[in-house]
Amino acid sequence: MPRATRSLPARRPAALGSADARIAPALPPAFDAFRALHSGCYLGYAQLHLPADEAVDAVAHTLGYLLTHWPHVVSQPSPTTYAWQQLVAFTASRHHPLPLNTSSPQQYDTVVLHHGLGYPLKAVADSTGVHPVKAAYLARSWRPSK
Repeated sequence: MPRATRSLPARRPAALGSADARIAPALPPAFDAFRALHSGCYLGYAQLHLPADEAVDAVAHTLGYLLTHWPHVVSQPSPTTYAWQQLVAFTASRHHPLPLNTSSPQQYDTVVLHHGLGYPLKAVADSTGVHPVKAAYLARSWRPSK
């Protein structure tokens, strides 16, 4: 006895620009917000330490790393501090710092962002994970070399 077969309706290929053709994994909303908030600051910092194309690559690699490891990042006591450390590693800014007389890596980063790039201290604290009061102290206690 022949089996009944169901025929599937013919399916047309998705038109360019249709929803089917644009399926891409969505970024976690928290990561997307994090990227939007910090990418400008990250790029400015990277551009002071690297040639322009390498700076863009360093920021892209940093953000890619953070996205790939996002559950680990957000499980850290300070995800922002952890993320900033990744940027510092990808820019190698500790190995080739700008000629600044600073007392600590945190002061160096604060001075670069606040005095060098003009970011408000709140933005410096938000991007590096340093407490705002400490960022203010680090920026105000720095004395340029003569």
